[in-house]
Amino acid sequence: MDHEQPASLQSPAPFPLGGGGGVVRLDVAVDPSLSDQRHHHPPVSPLSVGRYLRIRSVDQGLRWTSSPTYSKGSTEGGLGWTLYPPSFYAPSPAPFLLTAGTRLAVFPPAVSDGHTNLNPVPTRIPVVQPEVSTGPPSVPQRESPPVLRPPEGVSACPPSPRGSLRLSSVCGLEVTLALLDAANDKDCEVQEQVCKSMLTLGKRQPERVLAMCQEYLLKHPKLVVGHRVVVLQTMELIVGCRIEDVGSERIKSIICLASDEMTRSKDIVPDWQQASSNILVAVGNKHINDIMEEILSKFQPGVLPHFYVVQTLAQLSESNVYGMVPFLNAILGTMLPMLNMAKHDNMKWVFSSALAHFSDSILEYLANLDKAPDPTVRKDTFSSEMSAAFDVLFNHWFQSRDSKLRLMVAEALGSMCHLMGSEKLEEQIQRLIPAILSLYKKHSNEYYIISKVLNRHEYYVISKYVISKVLNRNEYCIISKVLNRHEYYIISKVLNRNEYYVISKVLNRNEYCVISKSLCQVLDASVSMSSRVLETQVDGLMFALHQQVSAPVDYNNPPTVKNHNEVLRCFSLLANAFPDRLVMFVLQKLENSNERSRVGSLAVLRHLINSTDSLMDSKKLLILASIRQPMADHSNKVKKRVIQVISAMAHHGYLELEGGELLVRFIVQHCALHNTLQRGPRSTDPEEVTNEALRTMCDNSLHLLTTTVGQLAPVLWPKLLYYLTPSQFSNATTPLCKSLIVLGNTKKQNKDPSFNIDFTQEVNLPSPQTLMIRLMVNAAFPFNCRGHGAPSLSLLLVLSTNIHPRTDGLWDRDIPPLVAELEESTVQTLDQQQWEQKLLKLLSKTLATVDDDQWVCHLAAEATRYLCTYNNALEEKSFLYRCIGVTLQHCFNKDMVQKQLHELLVGARHNDAVERQGVAMGVGLCANSHLEGTLAKLDEFGKSDAFKKSPSIFNLLKERNEVEVEKVKSTLILCYGHVALNAPPEQILKRLDQDILRSISKHFNTKVLGIKVETKDLTMKLSLIQSIGLIAKAVGECVKKQGYVFTRKQELISIMLDFIKAEAADSLRTPVRPLVMSTCANLIPLDPPLTENDAFDLLKVCVNSVFSLPPETHTPERTKDDDVLDPKQRQTLYTDTLASLQQLLRSFLLKDPNPDGLQNVFKHIDSWLSSSHDHQRQWAVTVTADVLMFYLDHLTVKNMVSFHNLGALLGRLSPRCSDPFSSVSSAAVSCIHTLLYIQLRYEGFALDHKDEGVDSLIPLKERLENPDHSVLYKTCSDLTKVMSKRLPQGQMSTLVFVLFDGLVDSQSNCSRAASVILNTLLKNRGGGLQELVPQMLEVLHVCLQNITEEQVRVAIGQTVLILASQHLQTVLTTTSEPAPYPMTDPLVARQILETVMDKLVVLGSIRGQEGVDKSEESL
Repeated sequence: MDHEQPASLQSPAPFPLGGGGGVVRLDVAVDPSLSDQRHHHPPVSPLSVGRYLRIRSVDQGLRWTSSPTYSKGSTEGGLGWTLYPPSFYAPSPAPFLLTAGTRLAVFPPAVSDGHTNLNPVPTRIPVVQPEVSTGPPSVPQRESPPVLRPPEGVSACPPSPRGSLRLSSVCGLEVTLALLDAANDKDCEVQEQVCKSMLTLGKRQPERVLAMCQEYLLKHPKLVVGHRVVVLQTMELIVGCRIEDVGSERIKSIICLASDEMTRSKDIVPDWQQASSNILVAVGNKHINDIMEEILSKFQPGVLPHFYVVQTLAQLSESNVYGMVPFLNAILGTMLPMLNMAKHDNMKWVFSSALAHFSDSILEYLANLDKAPDPTVRKDTFSSEMSAAFDVLFNHWFQSRDSKLRLMVAEALGSMCHLMGSEKLEEQIQRLIPAILSLYKKHSNEYYIISKVLNRHEYYVISKYVISKVLNRNEYCIISKVLNRHEYYIISKVLNRNEYYVISKVLNRNEYCVISKSLCQVLDASVSMSSRVLETQVDGLMFALHQQVSAPVDYNNPPTVKNHNEVLRCFSLLANAFPDRLVMFVLQKLENSNERSRVGSLAVLRHLINSTDSLMDSKKLLILASIRQPMADHSNKVKKRVIQVISAMAHHGYLELEGGELLVRFIVQHCALHNTLQRGPRSTDPEEVTNEALRTMCDNSLHLLTTTVGQLAPVLWPKLLYYLTPSQFSNATTPLCKSLIVLGNTKKQNKDPSFNIDFTQEVNLPSPQTLMIRLMVNAAFPFNCRGHGAPSLSLLLVLSTNIHPRTDGLWDRDIPPLVAELEESTVQTLDQQQWEQKLLKLLSKTLATVDDDQWVCHLAAEATRYLCTYNNALEEKSFLYRCIGVTLQHCFNKDMVQKQLHELLVGARHNDAVERQGVAMGVGLCANSHLEGTLAKLDEFGKSDAFKKSPSIFNLLKERNEVEVEKVKSTLILCYGHVALNAPPEQILKRLDQDILRSISKHFNTKVLGIKVETKDLTMKLSLIQSIGLIAKAVGECVKKQGYVFTRKQELISIMLDFIKAEAADSLRTPVRPLVMSTCANLIPLDPPLTENDAFDLLKVCVNSVFSLPPETHTPERTKDDDVLDPKQRQTLYTDTLASLQQLLRSFLLKDPNPDGLQNVFKHIDSWLSSSHDHQRQWAVTVTADVLMFYLDHLTVKNMVSFHNLGALLGRLSPRCSDPFSSVSSAAVSCIHTLLYIQLRYEGFALDHKDEGVDSLIPLKERLENPDHSVLYKTCSDLTKVMSKRLPQGQMSTLVFVLFDGLVDSQSNCSRAASVILNTLLKNRGGGLQELVPQMLEVLHVCLQNITEEQVRVAIGQTVLILASQHLQTVLTTTSEPAPYPMTDPLVARQILETVMDKLVVLGSIRGQEGVDKSEESL
């Protein structure tokens, strides 16, 4: 479309832009308050629709980009626009000349960006002398833009009344016209931007902009529909927000325009006519009389009106109730004759819609008469008209085949019922209710055809014909909105029966919503007038409504939710009229085992309890009894509804009645649900209720009952305590504790007497001792059962006075820090062993504070009886054994102690390793206070019937009782070890040999027919090893206070060595190795010390036993007696084995902390450093690193002694720094780093001394991972320089000769590294090794015979060259004998000779001719 060109910008003279990158600043004064000061965005205005302004030179077809700059000095406080030419950012900007008369046009950004073919939005910007800048376009500075003055003959723009934009009238008109033209764009975003811009103008000058829009439409009667719609929509928006500022004359002209636009076409053009109708509705909110005058002129008697005339009246009645109702009597009088004139379904639909809206408006008017302008209006004013309309709609239109019309008629009938006369309604109810109910079936049948009957070809037709033609537009919209895009695509392309079922279900619910709402209105009207006919319809109503309420509810689909709520409202209305019949109907339906039926019945029951409380009072006991049947249902969907019903019952006094405790139990029971076991693919059922969801719901319900239903406190406190102790409620501990904490604190603060629990009266509650034990064990494993640790401790604090009055002060002081520690910890960060010790210490302090032997003995007995509840939680059971041991420490009744020990030993399940350990620890803790009694009980138990067997030798075969006896013996052996560990130090040593070791030996070795037979049972073997280790640890603690010679030390170590030698060398299946080494580590510090040979044997056996194992990833073959370990168990076993070896080596070092002791340990590791197996080298270097670090940490230099084996250690470890296995190389660097710090300590440096050179080794680890040989060479060279600096001269020879061994290393990388380190070392420090040169050359000669690596051979040649350059005469003397290099290496030999000759030349120049003669003689 052609547009008038914008006026020229006047410039006094041409000036160039470009070339030098010129910048023109054009200023438009605006209100800065409208801008985003944070991001420096200009305000929304006609000139800046978006964030930026685009200006194009119309004459030359170029576009400029602008950005806003703020004005500092301008008195107007405006914004400046900096315009960049299009070629500004080009490497060589083309000159652009802005001359006088150049026409510019302003573009909104949405128009100019990506839409270059769009028409510009012209405006005039007065410019006098644009400022030209030749610099680059830096970020716009906040400087005052030049003041722009209008050219001659053009007046300045006066300030806007709103102060937001200063434009001349001419400028504003042209902008508006340009925007109106741009509204014809095909892009919806552009249309939206134009609409927003015009709305911005319209808010400032509403009458002017409305006039221009009106004039534009009148001047262009042939505009396309889309263009007209945008203009009309803009007018509606302006009228809607600024109608008060529009004069009455303009209002009338707008009404006429909109009315004309709406009715110009007799055909239905929805977008155009609806936009016009919306203007009339918007104006009608303030000028109803003017609107009605215009509308009624087109709503004349005897003439069928335009569709949108009726539609506008309907919408007006909804938007302006008080203005429209006074007109409705006359409108209805005119409309009634028209109903019979309507022949087409669309007219019938719009009349039905109007009647529905009219009825709703009248009812709203009558409900708010206090606000109405005419309070004399009554319902009977409209009765006759509504009755007449009812007859037409119900008797004629309701039978239509068009589902859309049927639904609208049903909606209208429902709204009209309230306005009909009582007699008329009573007369029609008998026909009306069945007719509405039949709609449920009709619409269900239609969709049944879609989902089942259509053949394959028709399935494809659904997307082409059924959806677009048969289904109305509203239903089509539902498909696109409710179904997700993936499902919708399937429906359009590859429909199968499952997707048709989705259509059937989704669409039905929306139409059912309309039907249910209509039915609800009919019932409301019928019940209000106490209809007698309604009683005859109740059975059919309840049946049909029950079907609807049982249908699935998709809470992401509002129509289904609305339908569900309307159906429930229908039930409420029926309950008010027929409570007994309805309740019996619902309760009978609860007996039906069908899931959907029960879900629906429970939904109705919950709604009735909440909405008709007074009517349900007499039926509470009946309902309580009936709810038990669905409580037994296994469906989670049913359980979810049951919980909702229980929550409703709780708020209405049901749970206080007899049987209410069962409902509380039901909630607690489902708080304890475990996670859903997922088998197969995940369910796609949108209504699926998982165990997790149901459990969360119960948690929330219990919390709400606790905090919001005050009258439930007597039901919950203290009865909820019962559920803390049974194991089946373990997973509910957290919500139970939280609820009890709230209840207890509330009662405590209110000083409620019921806070103090009388456990003698509450016979169903666990005793205080049982509660305390249960909560203590919960706290020991704080992250089990959904994190029950902190709530259990907090509840223990709340119950303190109920547990025992004396605990109050202690727990107030000690428990809060423990709770705080838990809240700050995670499973990974909490030290479990340390945490358990803290709780045992709290228990011990509590019992000491209580100081009541009877109470303590009761606690021990209760805890022992409670053990069986933890048979499926052995870790917790093990902790409980320890709690019993601590309790028995504080029990002074010796008979009671003996009894409890007997029960522990007899009742334990000895086949389980965890339980055996727990029993032994408990018995050991008891021995702390009762050593004599404990040893006596163990001896008695060892002689009891549990150990009696037939003397027949055949019992050595696999008999069941034999196996069990071995397990009991294992427990007993462990008990002796823990008794020794926990017994008082002053008493244990004198009982060690006779009572403990002798008993252990007796149980471990069995005599059969007088022959001593050593058991082969692994469990007994492990128990013996552990027990010996515990005894050694106990003796080690005792000898700190008194001297003691452990005479059986050597014997026990020999037994341990036999155990480890018996282990398979090629696999790691049992924990024998790590346990043996840990036990030996505890034995070594004891006196008498081991002989040198014994120590050597022990180290050799242990080190070789570990390092000879296959890698961790190796899976051994399964044997008959052994179970294959899973990967996690295998990893743990390997880790423990290596850690135990390190512990053993540390104990040797601790016994002999000097260089000789270090060498005694290292010599057993040395050979494994160069193993051909990666994992063996890794273990060897890792153990070495740990040993060296331990040595450094415990090093005490009393005298200035020499670290004489530094060179040897460096020589063995340094080549490993380039090991191809990265973990080996990294650990080797750590070893060297530690060795050099050990040397610094021996040199007299302080423990905290830091050496920059030594610390520079750590960053080398990353460089050593680089496979590039040049990088490795440089790294090894840097490493050697640091070693060379710290190495004493006396250690050089040792280091060099050890490095010679590295030249033949099995790993080529390491042999190369050895050569690099050797040559670098000789270059730096080789000058002092003259005496060793012959020996070195001889060793090199021998090495060459075994070296095949070419690079190493060349490097050895370099070694000789280095020696020759430093010790020429010695080298020449030595090489006068057979050459150290084979003749097959002529290149190396030639290099040597050339170097010798060069050396001679140098010597000749320095010493003169005499020196040369002597050299020649030598040669």
